[in-house]
Amino acid sequence: MFYKKTGSHWVSLTGGFSMALMCLASRQQIVVHKLSWRAPLQWLRLGWRDLQRTVNDALLYGAAFVLLAYGLAYSLQVVPELGLLLAFVSLLLGPFLATGLYDIARQQHAFGGGRVMLLYSAKAWRANSGSLALFGMVLALLLCAWVALSLLLLALFYQGPWQSAVIWSQPGAWLVELPFLAAWSLLSLLFVLFILALSVCTAAMLLDKDVDAITAMQASLAVVGRNRVTMLLWAAMIMTLVAICVASQFVGLLLVAPWLGLSSWHAYRALISYQC
Repeated sequence: MFYKKTGSHWVSLTGGFSMALMCLASRQQIVVHKLSWRAPLQWLRLGWRDLQRTVNDALLYGAAFVLLAYGLAYSLQVVPELGLLLAFVSLLLGPFLATGLYDIARQQHAFGGGRVMLLYSAKAWRANSGSLALFGMVLALLLCAWVALSLLLLALFYQGPWQSAVIWSQPGAWLVELPFLAAWSLLSLLFVLFILALSVCTAAMLLDKDVDAITAMQASLAVVGRNRVTMLLWAAMIMTLVAICVASQFVGLLLVAPWLGLSSWHAYRALISYQC
């Protein structure tokens, strides 16, 4: 396969892999492009540029993510029994918040970097609310599956009562639990990677085109299949930035959440195009 540089992206000379998926209204065929492993760096640069241009609007969305994270953390401390339900609701809200950031990036592109209409971006989810809700439901169900498999893993490793305090109260005692911790970490990593693969372009496509959630998720998986190295690098960048946010007690979300949201729109625009 040969590639050429178009603007700041490396794309295939053939224009990409054409999928047998169609947009409902325009009947356009979805084309998935293969990009260089350097492409995520370009997405972050473009996202940072958009963030600087619309810093006040973008930071409002960042504040919403911070409040959501703090609300979830506080609720888990006060009513831990409702932890799964609260996480379920948070994942349902995630795609709706993301569409606002995607719309800010879309307006930036349409208006040549001018001031965006914040109210319009806040209502952008209404264009495809049903499919966005279905996508959020899928993410929430994946969370439930992760919890169920984690409990199953716990049951497989511990047949009797499990006293977690022993692991941390005695020096070196956690080494006894190393096989379980390694298996659970691997399970969690696989779920995170699958959720990221399912989400690469889904919410952005649902905002941009009249397409159903299943088609959008299939397109995201096709993007990952065609750009394995690039997507692994993109996932590593996302997880690193999220880890920094957690280490900063979620304060970092104020900046990182809008930055990643704006960057993800540019990722979608580079990875997917449409043809009649």
